[in-house]
Amino acid sequence: MNADAFRSAGSFDLRAILLTLVRVDDPLSLFVVGIAVLLVCGWAERLMGGARTLLAYAVGGVVTSVAGLTVGAGESHLFPTVPLGEMPVTGASPLPALLVVAMAASCFAGALWRRRVRGVCLLLAVTMFLYSASASDLFALLALPVGLGLGMLAGGQRATMRVQRSSRHEVRVLLCALTAITAMGPIVATLWGSGAGLLSVYGWLSYDPIVVADGVVCVAGSALVPCPDAASFSEVQAHAGWIAVLPLLVLLVAAWGILRGQLAALGVAMAVNMLIYAGMSALFIVWEPDTLALLARVRGTDADGVWQTLVGFAVGAVVPLGVAVTLFLSRRAVSVAPTSKALRTFLTTVALAAAATVAVSFAGGLAAADHFSPRLTPETLWRDAPLRLLPPSLVPGEWVHAAPATPLAQALWYLPPLVFWLVCVAATVRLVMRPQSVRADEDRARVREMVQRGCGSLGFMATWPGNAYWFAPGADAGFAYRPHGGVAVTLGGAFGGDRGRPEIGAAFVEFCGDNGWTPVFYSVDDAAADALGGLGWQRDAGGR
Repeated sequence: MNADAFRSAGSFDLRAILLTLVRVDDPLSLFVVGIAVLLVCGWAERLMGGARTLLAYAVGGVVTSVAGLTVGAGESHLFPTVPLGEMPVTGASPLPALLVVAMAASCFAGALWRRRVRGVCLLLAVTMFLYSASASDLFALLALPVGLGLGMLAGGQRATMRVQRSSRHEVRVLLCALTAITAMGPIVATLWGSGAGLLSVYGWLSYDPIVVADGVVCVAGSALVPCPDAASFSEVQAHAGWIAVLPLLVLLVAAWGILRGQLAALGVAMAVNMLIYAGMSALFIVWEPDTLALLARVRGTDADGVWQTLVGFAVGAVVPLGVAVTLFLSRRAVSVAPTSKALRTFLTTVALAAAATVAVSFAGGLAAADHFSPRLTPETLWRDAPLRLLPPSLVPGEWVHAAPATPLAQALWYLPPLVFWLVCVAATVRLVMRPQSVRADEDRARVREMVQRGCGSLGFMATWPGNAYWFAPGADAGFAYRPHGGVAVTLGGAFGGDRGRPEIGAAFVEFCGDNGWTPVFYSVDDAAADALGGLGWQRDAGGR
């Protein structure tokens, strides 16, 4: 963009900007926008009234449009080789304007819903801006501060209700959101990426290094073997690209586990991010401009932005490393340890799946060596064995030494990593989602001794199988509880010699807050109820 075009950004067509706020381009967009208008504007109207809602949409949309056009012009002029997004040429669409309305209405909501709405809006806008980076995504990012400002100017105030949440819970929410962004971002870049964003390069990862061009199988631009059935090969590749989504599903499951305070989920998220970091670093090192030009041709785009793509790969490698380091430094906020049995089962499952994947790939490659071009050799198979654990689209073309030339070879190429990552997803779900994965049974012997030193009339329930246990630090007391969803239900009151100390119940409540649970004290006796009375909770008619 030249200097004259940059200066012209100061003059805006207000009529065109207002038109874009109420215009959609196709029936599907009309349906999506219609549903969003009903949900967002209906909720906002109940909180701040119809006049404020209309004002936020119209004025906020115009302010967002002017800010987006100005920022886009400046970015294109000052940072032409840095991929931050497409240059906006018109005003904001209805969706960024609805984000303004949501953020403005959040200023009139209670503390809990204010945090939820702002968190969802921030997660959506940041993810779309980094990984999709269309002009509309720039407007969506700018809509957040515009909406907050309009909400406060319109009379919004902080809610007086104070939500009792520990600082650890807030840290876990941020860690969960950070992990979720790195998990959903590559999918966004693949499906909706403009190719111009800072992390839009992740959208390239769904494209196989083995491509079919003019009836010839090619790897990294070098023709290897004729492919008479090019159409079916391309169809297989179109579906095989989604194998790269499976590691991201592992990250999403880990994000949920982090929110619940599970240390195992934190470790899984760190491991996957380090794997992504290693892969992106390798791609940055081995991919050359010629390779990028070939991929650009496959995608139907030009290769003029090769240097922008290289910058994207460099930044894309740093992001997962930064996420992994952040998770490690914040590990104190995630303290729920897994049982040794659950951890052993997870590690054994992943290790056996990896060994089986390599073995099947090696044996299958030997049996079908003539179905690859050039012909596979034991040396080639042994050297490339670790690569079979990666989704095929994440393997650099320069590391592929033979291309599958027949349907049998294609099955041997694509199925082993697919099965391996499906097993990894299932193992992670089992580790993170099952309440039995939390350390409990190993402490039952200790509980039996403590119950003998003091308990309520239902203290015997503390020793039941399936319970989880919390032990008060520095005191002879604890609670038996069962987590379900976001609730931790105790089985009776505290047990142990110090069960009557009033601070025991408060410490257990803080522990539940650290783990994202709401505590429920079930069937406690009068002594336990009196000890919990300082928390300000009421006892229901059933005596609970």
